[in-house]
This record gives sequence, structure tokens and C-alpha cells, in this order.
Amino acid sequence: DEYYRTNILGQTSSSSDKYPETLYTNNLHNALIYFKDKVREIGSEKKEEVFTKVVNRLKFNFYEIDNDLDVYVTFETMNNRGKPLSNLELLKNRFIYLTTLVVDDKNKDYNQERLRKDINETWKTIYEYLGKNKDQILPDDEFLRNHWITYYKYDRKEADAFSKFLLNKRFNAKNIFDNKAKYPLGLKEIKEYSDSLRESVKYWYFIHNPHESRFNQEIIEWLQKFERLGFSSFTPLLMSAMAKGHINDDLLELLKAAEKFNFLIFRITGRPSNTKNSHFYRLAHDLYWDNSTIKEVIDDIKLNIYGDDKHSPWFSASDFKKNCHDRFQKEEGFYSWSGIRYFLYEYELHLQNESRGIQKVNWLDWVVRKKDRSIEHIYPQSAKKRCWTIHFKNYSKKNKDKLLHSLGNLVLISRSKNSELQNRCFKDKRKHLDRYGNPVGFFNGSFSEIEVAEVGRDEEWTPQKIQKRGRKMLRFLEKRWEVSLEDKNSLLNINDILGIDFDL
Repeated sequence: DEYYRTNILGQTSSSSDKYPETLYTNNLHNALIYFKDKVREIGSEKKEEVFTKVVNRLKFNFYEIDNDLDVYVTFETMNNRGKPLSNLELLKNRFIYLTTLVVDDKNKDYNQERLRKDINETWKTIYEYLGKNKDQILPDDEFLRNHWITYYKYDRKEADAFSKFLLNKRFNAKNIFDNKAKYPLGLKEIKEYSDSLRESVKYWYFIHNPHESRFNQEIIEWLQKFERLGFSSFTPLLMSAMAKGHINDDLLELLKAAEKFNFLIFRITGRPSNTKNSHFYRLAHDLYWDNSTIKEVIDDIKLNIYGDDKHSPWFSASDFKKNCHDRFQKEEGFYSWSGIRYFLYEYELHLQNESRGIQKVNWLDWVVRKKDRSIEHIYPQSAKKRCWTIHFKNYSKKNKDKLLHSLGNLVLISRSKNSELQNRCFKDKRKHLDRYGNPVGFFNGSFSEIEVAEVGRDEEWTPQKIQKRGRKMLRFLEKRWEVSLEDKNSLLNINDILGIDFDL
């Protein structure tokens, strides 16, 4: 209404700045750009034809409804915009409709008209936050599903269980009129769920946009780590924790434990992405309703990772070794590991902190580049020059491929390079002049590149250096995620994980 008049039609208004931009206003803005672009593409004759059709041939369906209140039900079934309403949109209209059916509600604190206004305000707030970041619009049904998991018990028996529960079982007319209903319903229940949605959407937004929150810097950094890694099944748990007021050290410890689980169980051990999701959904529900403390939740996550005398751990170093072996058998090694980007970036941050330097690589800029323009094989994929063959000539093709894709031979690069530069001798990779005569190379690149340049001060890159750097990186992994990748009492060897299971 206000946005449409001022920003689309260009009308002046003294109150236009009082209305926040939402997901809906963003859609209007995108539609305006779309139609402007389309109009520019067509000639004058075509423009007149389109104008005539819009002014004289546009048809509307007109429905006369006897009872004005039935419009809420009609809206759910008569929607001609070309795509179905989202479940969140349907729920809003359902709420408003249900308020018209409560004739004698015992809770005098709520009345129908006031609650309808509250519902409208709630949905304005929801769509304001879902569309607040225009570069990362948050899907409305994804938010609704995650909130449902925290508020009600998760059920994985059927697809779209959340929408079927909310619209077919919980919020329907039968629950208002049936005194023996499994889910009794009145204005109080509608208001409580609506209020919970309005409060939770703010935390949902901050989970996905931590830099705009008021959390302390350490919590923001760990939320960013989590976003880079992927939240997996932990978003309901994070939203529950924030909704219960845990925005301090407790939230930080929860983030650290959950990040460990995601990395160690999914990226290292290689278990399916839905591992333990039902369990963590139930924890989110229990935390929200004070059936568990946040300390109990954190301890539970750690127990699932590391195990104890009575519980087997979900983390397995032997599974990691097996997965690495399988990738090397396919001549892919660490280069095809699903955790390689996240791990290399965490290693970069570790080197940055050690040197107390400023950030050299931005994740969002780095991750959008193709893999071959963001991760470089130091010993190159096309190593035909004598400077390479002299060090690798005594190895079989199979073992050369293992060295090529071993962890210690992969480096996060700060600048994209073409294949010609990537295949140069190590001396030139380390330092050379660009076409403008400026010195560039590993020596002044990312902190990871600088480390490689230091290791190769003698201007040579050898199998022994690949192994040594790989071992150092795995030691960092062990310390950072608090695990051991070796077992002296078994055949588990760190060199096997690196793919270097032969004499150098």
C-alpha cells in the first residue's frame, strides 16, 4: 500500500519512511525492475499494443461473498497469482479466520479485533526480517518449519509434516467447537503461537545474518563459521537457545559443540547429513519448553561426538582414513573432500591469528570462485617442466597422483590464477613479476601461501615437504577439533590419511 504508492507509483507521502521494507516490498521492487527492462526491449509499436491490452482487455474475476468474514476462507482456496500460497501465508489467513469463530472465549485479555491486528503486525514483522537482507532472502516456509520443530514435537513420519500438523490438526475450526478435541483451541493459543513466531523470526534472521546482531564478536564469528560449514539440523536448537535468552557464554559453547559435530561427523567421518537430526530436533523442543538446560544440551552433543564408557562415539578416525583411501583410489584425494574449502579457510584463519595479521581472504569472495581458481595444487597437475620432474621422477604415476592431491600440496590462494601460472616452476610460483612489473606470488599472498613460500625458501617443492606440511595441517585439525587421528595400538597412521603410504 504505502510502499506501492510511493516507490512504485512515485506518489509523495510524508509517512513513507515509517514503513519497513519486507519480503513483499522487495518482490514489488524486483517486479518494477523486471517490467522496466521488458518495456525498454520492445519498440514503440509493441508498446502501444501492450498498453491497449492492459487498458482495454485486462479481465478481472469478481466474487460476491454474502458474509464478509468468509473472505478469509475464500482467500485460502481462490488464489490466481500463478503459484500457490506458502504455508506461512496460509497460516496467517487461517489465524484471522479462526478468530472470527470464537464466540465466547474465557480469556478476557484477548478480543477478536485486537488479536487480528496483532496477527497482521506479527506477519509484517516476519516478512520484514525474512526480506531484510536483499542479497539473502530467507524462505518463509523454512522458517516456519524450524519454528514448528522448536514449538511442537518433530515428526518425520510423513513429508511436509509441519504444514499438515499446523493447518490440518492444530489450527482448524473443529478444535474450537469440539470440547473433546485433542488440541483445544481459543484466542489464547492462537496469540501464543503468533507471538512466538514474531519473537523467533528475529533470531532466525540473526542466525543467518550474524553481523547485524548485537551478539558479542566471538559469538558472531562462530555463527559465521557455522554458516560457512552449513547449519545442518542445528538451526532449531540455536533458535531455541536464543529465544530462551542464552546470548552469552552458553550460546558460544553450544555453537562450538554443534560446529564440532557437523565437521567431525559429516565432513571427517562421512556420515549421512541427516544423522541424529531427529534427536537434535527433540533437544530443541525440550530446551524451548525448559525440559532441558542448555548445559545438558551441550553435554549431549559432546557425548554423541566423543562417546564414553557406555556410549559409542559417532566420530571415527578409521572411517576418515577409509574415506581418504577411497578418494585416493579414484585419483581425487583431498581435492574432492567435501570439507576441503571449510578446512583450508579455518587453517588460513589459524595462520592469520598466529601472525596477528589482518584478513587477506574474504570467505564470500573466495568461495564463489571455481575450485581451480581458489585452491591451487602446489606441485601442479601438469608437471612436465624439468624443475618438477627432477624431484618426482622416481615415483609411479599412481604415487604422483597421491602426492598431487595430498593435503599438504593444496593451498588456499588469495587471487585467481590461470592454468599457465599454476603450472610454473615453484621458484616462479613463490615469486615472479606480473605483466606490470610488480612482484607477486606465494610470498605476498594469503597466509597459507606465505607459509608455503617460507617452507620453500630454497625455491624447491618436494614430496618430503608435501608430507611435512600435510602432517602439520592434520595436527592443526586434531587440536582445533579435539580429536586424535592416530592410534599406536592399531594400523591407523597419519601418513595413510595423507595418501602417502609409500617410501619417500
